[in-house]
Amino acid sequence: MSWLWRSGWARLVGAAAVFVLTFVLGLLLFFPYESAARFIETRVSQASAATQARGGQGMELRLRDLSPSFPLGVQAGYAQFRLYPAARAKAGTPALALNARDLRVNIGLFGLLIGRKHITVTGNVLGGEASARVSLIGDKLASFSLKTDNVGLGASRALEHFLGPPGGGKLKSAIEFKQHAGLETIEAKGDITLTDVWLGDGKAALRLPGQADGLTISRLELEKVTASFDGTDGRIELKSLDIPGPDLTARGRGSLTLGATFAQSLLDLFVSFRVEPSFLERDSRISALLELAAFDPNLQKAQTPDGFLQYQITGTLLPGGTKATPAGATPF
Repeated sequence: MSWLWRSGWARLVGAAAVFVLTFVLGLLLFFPYESAARFIETRVSQASAATQARGGQGMELRLRDLSPSFPLGVQAGYAQFRLYPAARAKAGTPALALNARDLRVNIGLFGLLIGRKHITVTGNVLGGEASARVSLIGDKLASFSLKTDNVGLGASRALEHFLGPPGGGKLKSAIEFKQHAGLETIEAKGDITLTDVWLGDGKAALRLPGQADGLTISRLELEKVTASFDGTDGRIELKSLDIPGPDLTARGRGSLTLGATFAQSLLDLFVSFRVEPSFLERDSRISALLELAAFDPNLQKAQTPDGFLQYQITGTLLPGGTKATPAGATPF
């Protein structure tokens, strides 16, 4: 009797294994990957249209050279993601393009069985390695994690997109978000390091809060920028922001209180900086500007006892939604 039970169990397991293997092989061989790619692109476009209708940024995704990826996924030989400026952005603001090669997307099989989708994305992005993991409960985001190493920001014009002038650098990061319900329930933590950083070409203007025309700067060497943050219940604290030089020394701290949408979140940030002599010797315009500005009452209010200029930046993340207030008397 025991032998019959074991034999029946073995046949059942064998039949199940054959079924799963056949199903996976059939999926890998006959799944309509090109149709799936067009479906994904269409969904991104639909989400983009809804975001733009609320005044947010537009998105576009293009996937090419698709093939299967074991056990249940797809690999794109080439992918491009474009982020378009919001309606309130300054005219002529360029789109941000991110290109990836050998992009692999896999969906966790076990998660599908319990109604929780785990999607893992890895690939070569802008000359470096990037990996992301997204968890969904139904259609709602439950958690997100991102790791990058040696990702080149200059190749994507990312710094130019956000700050105005061209720039470059290498990004290494580890970021995690968890969301139980709305944005007000988010838990987050992260560490970000930028190396070989430079900014400016003496022509394009750096966009600064409170200055409509921006500020034109020569090439500014930052070398390294580090930041870390964490938070719970929708309030994210910037624990540290440090730029040790050589042309600019800066530090920062503050918080971001998440709103109904990310663009409506409230920023409260203190930033202190000091332009070093090495840069002033190369950029006579900035040197002369600082000499003249020394007589400006607002600049005097921004000066700290240790020779830094300090500002408090507050407002929403909507384009033009922030303002900078001199805060030299506020202890850092």
